[in-house]
Amino acid sequence: MQSSRILSRCVVIPVLAFASALTYARTVDVNCGSHKGPLSSITAALAQLDPTGPNNIVVSGVCTENVLIQSFDRLILKGTAGATINDASNGAGIVVDIQDSQRVTVQGLTINGGANGIVCESFSRCTLSGNIIQNAIGAGVIVAQAVASIEKGVIQNNAEQGVISLDGGNVVITDVRLIGNGADAAADARNASLLQIISSNIEGNLNHGVQAIDNSSVVISGSRITGNGADGIHVEHASTVKLNSVIGINVVTANTGAGVFLRDLSFGFFGAGGATITGNGGAFDVSCNPQFPATRGALTNIGGGTTNCVEP
Repeated sequence: MQSSRILSRCVVIPVLAFASALTYARTVDVNCGSHKGPLSSITAALAQLDPTGPNNIVVSGVCTENVLIQSFDRLILKGTAGATINDASNGAGIVVDIQDSQRVTVQGLTINGGANGIVCESFSRCTLSGNIIQNAIGAGVIVAQAVASIEKGVIQNNAEQGVISLDGGNVVITDVRLIGNGADAAADARNASLLQIISSNIEGNLNHGVQAIDNSSVVISGSRITGNGADGIHVEHASTVKLNSVIGINVVTANTGAGVFLRDLSFGFFGAGGATITGNGGAFDVSCNPQFPATRGALTNIGGGTTNCVEP
């Protein structure tokens, strides 16, 4: 009898340990602009949550606030149909600022205005999915010293960049439309950063479509870069661009400047079948400029476009 009791304890203890390890997500509803529920702001919801997560915040209505997500893990901020976050700072603050956080998802929201729309920074890891990010005084999205995936959605009519990967940032853009953005470039990598653009449309922006500057890299596959107000792709200051056909052919056309512009120790790689770069407004579709840029494949793999680049 004594041995059977010992065996029973050996069986029950592991089961209890396994059960205690299970973690269930807490879900809270935020109904902005309404007094029907206990929570009428995202900031109030965040204050009630354990930052270690997992947590889900489901947003409905129009919120007017500037949201700080700091030191959270496993957080989903999800909008229902029509859910919106409007800047409350008159352009002085960030609408959604994610700092020192891991596995934070912002999904299905319209983000309006602000100094910047969404900022993912301070070694955070962010996923932005199916959002409309628009009308910021600065950039729509900034990823600085952080990692982000931007999926689907529209980034439009921001006064500066649509998306900027900054200070060692690592950003993947997939199936996103960038339109009507302003200064510098719609999609911008700078200061030793990486930007990957997959199956996206970058069109009708006021300056460059894509830019890599200051020892940064851009990799593009299956995307359209068309009708932008300066160069389609602008690369300088020891930076690189790679156009490949892993997802599909890139089309770079009808830009006011060159299709691809390289200078100052920069490098462009044009993979076989990776791009059609024709019909741009510069002197050449692929333009090599002082000091000392280099290319591989610009003479053969740009779909019949013109170039002044020289390859051995």
